Amino acid sequence: MADHLRCSILTGDLASDARIMQEEIATSLQASRLPVREAMRRLGTEGLVVLKATSGAWISKLDMAECEGIYKMRDRLEHLALAESIPHLTGADVLKLEEIQDGIERTTDVDVFLSLDRELHLATCAGCPIQQLTTMVQRYRNTTQHYRRAFARIIDDAGWKVIIKSTI
Repeated sequence: MADHLRCSILTGDLASDARIMQEEIATSLQASRLPVREAMRRLGTEGLVVLKATSGAWISKLDMAECEGIYKMRDRLEHLALAESIPHLTGADVLKLEEIQDGIERTTDVDVFLSLDRELHLATCAGCPIQQLTTMVQRYRNTTQHYRRAFARIIDDAGWKVIIKSTI
């Protein structure tokens, strides 16, 4: 249940700052409300959902200062995770990274780009033996996904080239 909702949030099917109607989710997934509530709690700990005592669950929304702060932390943590990961990556891992990067360079589809970019970043850190570190990197990446999608949708071709170069 949490995986399904997380995917819906990260792909933009559930929009930033939208209210999550537990009853509707439970009905659409043919489940009771209990697993939906548990999934909301779990996504709350991941920073994807905000639980409000009087009005239920909402998709997280960041202001500009929060978003900038998370990007700064994520940048530092990803570099650390990458440094810890590199000694553990195999030749097959590196080939996979090259294939993902090739896909990124070929696409102009925002959703394909975001999916591949996420896959690339998580794969570069896959060899990191510090689970807490990779969990934090993934959490910070998840909480900024709405903003990455919105930015990627409004930029022009020159902006795409900058984004693609920054993933290399």
